[in-house]
Amino acid sequence: MKKWLALLGILPWVTFAATPEKIVTLGGDVTEIVYALDAGSSLVARDSTSRWPQAATRLPDVGYLRQLNAEGILSVRPTLVLASAQAQPSLALRTGCAESRQGHHRARPEYAGRHRRKDPRRCRSYPP
Repeated sequence: MKKWLALLGILPWVTFAATPEKIVTLGGDVTEIVYALDAGSSLVARDSTSRWPQAATRLPDVGYLRQLNAEGILSVRPTLVLASAQAQPSLALRTGCAESRQGHHRARPEYAGRHRRKDPRRCRSYPP
C-alpha cells in the first residue's frame, strides 16, 4: 500500500516523452514560418516551392504546390500537414450539394410512395 501511495505522490512530476511530430509543409511561406518557430527539426518533407532556408532543400520533395498528389505526401507518413491557402490537388472531384447525393446514401423517397420536390435555391454547385 505504501508503494502505491509513493507512486501516486511521484506521478505528477513524471513527464512522459511525447511522440515527435512528423511535419510536411506545403508552401514556401509555411516552411519559413516553421523554421522561424524553431520547429525545423520536425520537418520530414516539403514541396518544391520551399527553397529557403537552405536546410529545407535537403528534405524530400513531395511535389509542386499547385499540383499535389496524395501519394507523395503520404509516402513520408506525416502526423501533420501544414499547407498554404494556395496549395491545390492536381485532381479534385466536383461536389454537388447533399440533396443531389441522397439517393446514393439512403432509400429514395419514391420507393416509399413519397415524392419530395427539391428546392433549387438550396442546391448550388460552384463553379457551374
